[in-house]
Amino acid sequence: MISRNVWLLFTALMLLLARPATAAVTVLCPNVRLDAAASVKLSASERTLVCGDPKTPAWSHIPLRQSAYFLKIFLNQRGYHDPVASFKDGTLTMHAGTISTVREVEVVGAPIPLHPERYWKIYNKPLTR
Repeated sequence: MISRNVWLLFTALMLLLARPATAAVTVLCPNVRLDAAASVKLSASERTLVCGDPKTPAWSHIPLRQSAYFLKIFLNQRGYHDPVASFKDGTLTMHAGTISTVREVEVVGAPIPLHPERYWKIYNKPLTR
């Protein structure tokens, strides 16, 4: 039988150790930052749309609102459906939020009972297009 003090100490230690993962801020380009709990990798073309391309005069400067628009689209494609953009001192910080996952699929109006979990392996996967 575990004494009450030992149990309280164990519970307190578990609560301290079970903290949520802290978000890491990734600098995508000098004026665009991404705040996400998990690492989000952008392709070269996505990075060009968000940060611009100094070799091409037309793409050398991207407005922050346009960078935020494209970055939200790229995050949506990866399952982040509630990103929030904040602008401060000429810098865009995009807070990615959490990944939306599929928990349940309900088939309505089917003539026979269907069991999508048998054929469709999407449960607990990111909700993407």
